[in-house]
Amino acid sequence: DLLRHKCLRLTSSDLQLGNIVEVLVDNLDSSEVNAMLSAAALANLISNPDNHSHLVIDTVVERMTSLLPSNHKKLEIHVVTFIHNLTIPHTKEDNLEQQILVLSSILTSATASLQHAESKERLLISLGNILHSGHQ
Repeated sequence: DLLRHKCLRLTSSDLQLGNIVEVLVDNLDSSEVNAMLSAAALANLISNPDNHSHLVIDTVVERMTSLLPSNHKKLEIHVVTFIHNLTIPHTKEDNLEQQILVLSSILTSATASLQHAESKERLLISLGNILHSGHQ
């Protein structure tokens, strides 16, 4: 809860944000528990569109989807939540390249790797968000 609280309140003006993102991304490759906590924090950070500039989205999406499949239910849910938060339309000028990347990740990596119903449902909602955005 403390991690979520802090991540949701970080702003792009925080000097520490870049360092925090770097540590979180580095911890995606460590133990399942550290990867799960990092994925949860990144999912919360990405829910604020002002924080998108502090992440190299394609690299983080690739590293997140490489964590799948996982028997760790919360890790799987947080990875899918990160993907889902990327698909939520924040403006009418959402990044088409980013949506194509996320769509590709959904169709090639994530869909076949999911083991839990909640993750599958969230991923389908993410796919619907992308399709509903109207980009042809």
